[in-house]
Amino acid sequence: MTLAELLALLGRSWSRLVLYPGGLALLGSLLFLGYQTRRGAGGRWSTQTSGLDQPPNLVDLTMIAAPWLGVALMPLPLAASVGRSLDVVVALALLEWPRLLLAIREAHAGQVGRLAALLNSYPPLIGALLLLALPGGSLDLGSIGQPPGTATSQLSIAGYWFGSLALILALPAVLGLGPFAHPPPLSSAARLGLALRASGMVALAGVPWAGLIPEALRWLLPLPLIVLLVGCWAFNRRFKQKAALPWAQALLWLCAIELTIVLLASVEGLSLRLR
Repeated sequence: MTLAELLALLGRSWSRLVLYPGGLALLGSLLFLGYQTRRGAGGRWSTQTSGLDQPPNLVDLTMIAAPWLGVALMPLPLAASVGRSLDVVVALALLEWPRLLLAIREAHAGQVGRLAALLNSYPPLIGALLLLALPGGSLDLGSIGQPPGTATSQLSIAGYWFGSLALILALPAVLGLGPFAHPPPLSSAARLGLALRASGMVALAGVPWAGLIPEALRWLLPLPLIVLLVGCWAFNRRFKQKAALPWAQALLWLCAIELTIVLLASVEGLSLRLR
């Protein structure tokens, strides 16, 4: 999918960008950053933020625009239809752009902590997404959001729901929370981009579970997403500045289980084709 196709999709449903889910994510991110600024100012609202001595350039603005577009195109219930859904590769490219750009900038300055965290968080994330793609055989987010049917093999069904859980378990590393935390960027554009990215990642983790909500109760979808956000916030406060090694080892075991299920499902699929 090209950028022109993305913009064409969004042009047919601009409300996704300015209202729901993109506008809601942008408003929530701005309120969160304002709350952080207020806490940093000792309880007073401050108009001075680090990194804004110069206005943001075009590249800085893409750190906001890319994850904002990624969130806006998430296939969430009650969002306006765009005719087709996003595939997970494009979604991750949009959401990860601010973190990737920031990690490269910091690496050039001799700070490799964010780049190391980025590389360490990808294996469990990619493993979870591969498990979600098992039933439908597609990385399309619309397919991932559909619970497996009764004709699907038991191994693929188990892999799908384990991948749904693994995606949530990987969120602390993916979002840089708790023991995986690193110093926030000074640029306000980068901080807003990372906040929008976090909203998109939480929404992505909620996509597999959204299919379980009956059509008449789709308006309840924000509640589990809010619970997930609150859980991430509580995890960050509880385990911040703790040793990251035990958690990294747990993620290693999670990756091993994900890889085992993917290999078993591949062998099962190959055996069925050879019959």
